[in-house]
Amino acid sequence: MTREQSDGWNGWKKMGHISDLKWQKTRTYAKGSVTYHDQKLYVANETIQPNQHPEPGIDFGWNLQNTLQYDPFTIYKKSDEAPTIVAAYDSNSEHRLYLLKSTSNYKNGIYTRPGQDAVVWLPYPFN
Repeated sequence: MTREQSDGWNGWKKMGHISDLKWQKTRTYAKGSVTYHDQKLYVANETIQPNQHPEPGIDFGWNLQNTLQYDPFTIYKKSDEAPTIVAAYDSNSEHRLYLLKSTSNYKNGIYTRPGQDAVVWLPYPFN
């Protein structure tokens, strides 16, 4: 069997190329949409406003997927499979790891950043 005949190859051809995922200001994105912008992968979350065409990494509505660094526009959610951990600066301007303790960092329209509320984010060492 050639690679063209294998399921993986055919599946990838159906998905397209990474350039198909490139963010476009004129494109309308809904919750769950995936886009690639400034060498980062984003997934649209429940706060996205499709008619306003929010830009990933600058506007609310996008979850950053491929970095450990905390992103102020991302809605982090607790998972049963693995802990949700981010790196962020603490009050002394030092990098520190934080564990998401609550179900999410987004409640009632407010994003809680690491170091802001110990009920939401637990600083390392995790106890």
